[in-house]
Amino acid sequence: MKRILAVVVGLLVLLAGAVGSMLWLEADGGHVPAQEKRSAASAEAESTPRAAEVGEPASDREVVEPATTEARAPETVILRGRAVDEQGVPLAGVRARLHGWASSDERLDVHRASTREPIDWQDPAPIETSADGRFEFSFVPPPPYQFVLHLQAAQRCRVSGDWSAEGLDAVLDLGDVVVPLGARVTGRVLEAGGEVPATDGPLANVSLHRQWRDPRVPPEVVTPSQFTTQMGPDGSFLFADPVPVGTFTVAVQGFRLASGAEVQVERPDTDLQVRVRPRPVGEPIEGIVVSAVDGRGIARARVSTNTGIGANTDAEGRFVLRPTAGRENDGPFRLDVHAEGFENGVAEQAVDWGAREVRIALQPGRVLDLLVVRADDGTPVEWYGARVMPEPGFAGSWSNVRDVKGGWEHPGGRLRIPGLREGEQALIVEPGEDSGLVQALHPLLVGQGPLAPVTVELETAQQQTVIVRNAAGEPIAGSRVELIDFAGEEVTVRSHVRNLDPDRGWGTADRGLVLNAGTSGADGRCTLHGPRSRILALRCQGEHPALVQNGVVLSDAPIELVVPVGATLTVRVEPVEVVAKWSEVAGMPFPPSESGERGNSGPDIVLDRLVGNRTESFPDSRSGQRSTIDGAGTATLTGIPPGEWTLSIRRPVRLGIATRWETIDLQQGLVLAEGSTSELRFDIARWTITALRGAVRLDGQPAPTGSVVYFERSLPPPTAGERDQKLQAFAQVGPEGRFEVDLLVGSWNARLALTEGPHADAAIPLESPVIVRDDDGPEVTLEVSSASRRIRLVDPAGQPVEGVSPILVRVDEGPRGEPRATPTDAQGESELFGARGRYRLRARIRSLTSPVDLHEHQRKLMEEHGQDFDAMRAATDATLVDVAVVELLAGAAAGEPLAIQLPADWDR
Repeated sequence: MKRILAVVVGLLVLLAGAVGSMLWLEADGGHVPAQEKRSAASAEAESTPRAAEVGEPASDREVVEPATTEARAPETVILRGRAVDEQGVPLAGVRARLHGWASSDERLDVHRASTREPIDWQDPAPIETSADGRFEFSFVPPPPYQFVLHLQAAQRCRVSGDWSAEGLDAVLDLGDVVVPLGARVTGRVLEAGGEVPATDGPLANVSLHRQWRDPRVPPEVVTPSQFTTQMGPDGSFLFADPVPVGTFTVAVQGFRLASGAEVQVERPDTDLQVRVRPRPVGEPIEGIVVSAVDGRGIARARVSTNTGIGANTDAEGRFVLRPTAGRENDGPFRLDVHAEGFENGVAEQAVDWGAREVRIALQPGRVLDLLVVRADDGTPVEWYGARVMPEPGFAGSWSNVRDVKGGWEHPGGRLRIPGLREGEQALIVEPGEDSGLVQALHPLLVGQGPLAPVTVELETAQQQTVIVRNAAGEPIAGSRVELIDFAGEEVTVRSHVRNLDPDRGWGTADRGLVLNAGTSGADGRCTLHGPRSRILALRCQGEHPALVQNGVVLSDAPIELVVPVGATLTVRVEPVEVVAKWSEVAGMPFPPSESGERGNSGPDIVLDRLVGNRTESFPDSRSGQRSTIDGAGTATLTGIPPGEWTLSIRRPVRLGIATRWETIDLQQGLVLAEGSTSELRFDIARWTITALRGAVRLDGQPAPTGSVVYFERSLPPPTAGERDQKLQAFAQVGPEGRFEVDLLVGSWNARLALTEGPHADAAIPLESPVIVRDDDGPEVTLEVSSASRRIRLVDPAGQPVEGVSPILVRVDEGPRGEPRATPTDAQGESELFGARGRYRLRARIRSLTSPVDLHEHQRKLMEEHGQDFDAMRAATDATLVDVAVVELLAGAAAGEPLAIQLPADWDR
């Protein structure tokens, strides 16, 4: 089992600040206060190429009186509400602060394309609520901005809400907003033995995370889900803001917990004692990243090991890498470096912990001289944005490939773009919206030599009418029609294309460019704009099977797209109580909320099939559409492409702070005809879930805290002759070996996976299945027995071999687990650990014993086999040799090591 699986729960906790609030916000279906709809479109706002930093609002405060209604310009937004306590009593003296800032560089770029004036935004002065608890802000939001409202009072929790400027109503009335009393939370972080944990660098952060929120708070305004503070030199900590009462998950940056992850916060004061395991042993790796041309340090470069430990360089180009909990900390390591404007680099030699003054030089990227002119008369275009993205369109999270290079104003139409990496690139030139020109996609091949200057001609936009209808001639409304430049290649339904709209994501295999897009009206018509001289493609998607038309040339005549109707399928599942229980356990509302289309709204119906080597789903998972099961147990799908499908339910499963989706097949080989209407009923009683609680013991003692119990089972397929359905679940082990997990009723196989100590990543199966009954029955105790053996490996000449990591493969009929073996030490000794039974012992050949050498070998194999992972894996397996067959027995590790000689073909 991979290390990342063994520590998945810990990683989920560390991700809480990034994803937690989003998960439960989407899941919540709380009430939405009545809002007055905006009566007129917002006037054009002002923009600048980059958002200026906004300082803290002025400290002066004013008391707001009860809101009054008066005439205001259409672009003005009024944000108001009333702060109340837990009993609904108005609160005076609550400080309200509104802060606005640019949503993203992408939004600024889009806004900048249509206007040349800077954005003039200042946060309104903070206010304090009067005796009636009311607050109100009146402001004009710039379109590319977003806003956050903070409400806070002494001894009360801060509540916040955020909105995007686009789509804001003229009046946003939050109604009553509960500002709850909070607790003062202090504590101390210590190791299991009472020692202050060693921090060989910056002091660690301590964080609390929760999923619950007060249902009385409107969905736009919530108490924080994440609270973070810094641990002091003596391990003590204090959270600056009051923390809501309730259950939280605690995490300490860079450490694993030795105590339980769940803690209770109570008023008025809560003192937490958090026990952690020591940091992995290892001195830091220190170095510098410089330019190979002038030797200057490169700031904000990303340095990472081949095991995922990473750090960014400072302003002088220096970096420090430290051992990290949850990562593979055994060196030596290969160091990879990425920096904007430079070629990717690799340290010349592998390094181990304690290395100092590691120097990595990066070659600057190539420079492109660009000239943009009008295609009709050759005159320079001076207002445009240029973006350069590597094919196939994904440059990694360290690089913002959407950035407009060099701003928007370019005298004489000329722009110099530095820092282009070798390889295939895509140059996109986007003219201002008022220019009457159309954007262009220009392929680039960046080699080792200087780049030749490039001239891009922008054509005058040709207006094209597109009519969407069905075979009966009836117009189809609400379909999205995309005009795509695919550089001469064919577009498919699932082709990933670049779209410069910041609200629409880019796929990781983008090659084409959406030049323009529109939505068909009631008459089925929409108007697009594009170049007349290029061969393009049209893609039409809506409540019907998607349609693609390649080889399109724009003209004055309308283009008709005749879309198929597709099939309509109604699915009814019984008993609906099973679906309700799924949602309840996952913390989601049932029946689902009206906003469920966009979020984690509970169980839904999905169709899947294999098209070529890719899986096609309906509704398309990329569209965000959902066919959610309603309160009557029904879901209706329309516009299904005809053909054969597998029909499934997606069931939400809560894992710590995250949610995964489990697919349960209902019918395979479902054939739907064009224009057909059908209804299917399914009995889902066998998917009833219940809670399994208890404790797990390893060799008669409580299993170590932080271990994971994995459960697996198979269900017969819904259609005879198909493969069984594989179901999986897991539970993290807490103090005293305790665990709790929600499982389908029936028989499960289970195994205990260790995450700490010399046997980390080993998984030992239970010898008997675990029976889950149709109720919350008595608690269970799961007994796990381990076995081990010490061996000593010698080479063909009889000398001990250090650094070999033996691999164990079970050869008898016992339950399958995942045994592990420690790397051989200087005496050639290793401990084998797993379940009782007989195993084949295998070893990697001598030349690939080092993890760095093996990784480099695999990289070369991937190149040799054309990035075919299966072929690379088969070639890697050929570097393993069979050594011996050994038997693991209880207590065998204490005996004399078993001497085993490696075969002659190992020494190569």
